[in-house]
Amino acid sequence: MREISLDFSEKLIQGLFGSNGAGKTTLFRVLSTLLRPHEGTVTVYGFNLEENPEEVKKRIGILGDKPLLY
Repeated sequence: MREISLDFSEKLIQGLFGSNGAGKTTLFRVLSTLLRPHEGTVTVYGFNLEENPEEVKKRIGILGDKPLLY
């Protein structure tokens, strides 16, 4: 297991690149509350993802390469 720490500024567009199998999709699924982390904690703007998922959802925007809604 590797520790990851990301720090993004508000109103800034960021991209995440890495090799296949590096965990990019898993990371974004966790951040968007589609997947629960197996261990560790996730904090977004001071809100714990597991304790306050709705507050996290209010503060993030994720655009993937495949649409989830039609």
